[in-house]
Amino acid sequence: MADYLNTDPKSKGLFKYDVTSVVFFDDTKYYICEFKVHMTNEISAQNARRIDTTGDMKVKIDKNFKVISRYY
Repeated sequence: MADYLNTDPKSKGLFKYDVTSVVFFDDTKYYICEFKVHMTNEISAQNARRIDTTGDMKVKIDKNFKVISRYY
């Protein structure tokens, strides 16, 4: 999941994501996962303040890891 988040073109490399814990349920077609994600950024000319926060993310991932659907 950290690789997926860190290579997301929407973040444009501005943010760094670290997954600190994972809880998952193995459903018939999907894995239902809850991740605790730590997000940081570096101070740049466009962004005058540093972001350092931790949050929860719940996703549904198909068994071959091709489709990821985010709940929250």
